[in-house]
Amino acid sequence: MPWSADIGSILRRDDQQLKAHQEHAVQLASIRKRVNARKGPSVRWKVDLKQHIATFGQISVSFYGLLNGSFSLAYYSRRDGEGLDIERDRQLIEDAVYCIQEAVAAADKDWFKQ
Repeated sequence: MPWSADIGSILRRDDQQLKAHQEHAVQLASIRKRVNARKGPSVRWKVDLKQHIATFGQISVSFYGLLNGSFSLAYYSRRDGEGLDIERDRQLIEDAVYCIQEAVAAADKDWFKQ
């Protein structure tokens, strides 16, 4: 997924925000690379761009739409009684990010305005 900053940050010459956009894009690319190294996601998450949520059974990852057409993760939750454990669930969360990236890439460029 190509990186781009939002126009407001560019026009305001907001170097701090531009750097944050770039770092975020690098993090998303790093996750994608790790998932690809595993031969793709181990599970397919259902992504609802309108509701800004990805679900797999009783596990969910929410996200925010960004002005540059990308997204930022918000939170994850489990309702299956397993409790939250980011280290245990890291691969599942990365799979969710991968599936969200695919959905965003396939969507209209203004998907986040819905």
